[in-house]
Amino acid sequence: WLPTGAAAWFQVLDRDQTRLELVRWDVAAGTTATLLVEHDAAWINLHDDLHFFPDGSFLWSSERSGFRHLALHGADGTLVRPVTAGDWELTEVEEVDEKGAAVVFTSPGTDVLERHVFRVGLDGTGLKRLTREPGSHRAVVAPGGRWIIDTWSRATQPGRVRLVMVNAYDAGF
Repeated sequence: WLPTGAAAWFQVLDRDQTRLELVRWDVAAGTTATLLVEHDAAWINLHDDLHFFPDGSFLWSSERSGFRHLALHGADGTLVRPVTAGDWELTEVEEVDEKGAAVVFTSPGTDVLERHVFRVGLDGTGLKRLTREPGSHRAVVAPGGRWIIDTWSRATQPGRVRLVMVNAYDAGF
């Protein structure tokens, strides 16, 4: 549902999983409109990386570039701007901080043997890796983004869970 409750969005995936449509259903009018279509000759990976803003714009992840990245789209589905880009891919969106205009996500970055927690502004600037220890990290971000539960491990060390104040990772966060 959009934050206003005036419309609901849903995804339609074909049986071959090569075409995905993001459709808006206007509750009052009873009409639908397809606003975004993803195509891939091989396979479309499903995800839950969809976040709506009060104005109807939304954050969406796509593998169109060959790497899974985030983009901001207008309420009509048009691309406003990429939020992440490069020869690496996003694994999962952990939190969208509307007040701070940023998103926290996990990604292997440039080392596919690891997974780290990153933060980037919704305008695509200020990409920062928040975790430093080598290994695989997973974050649960508290509302407001001040605290993170960081669960991480690596092949030579058992798993650990830490409660971390975000500015302990990066004073600019």
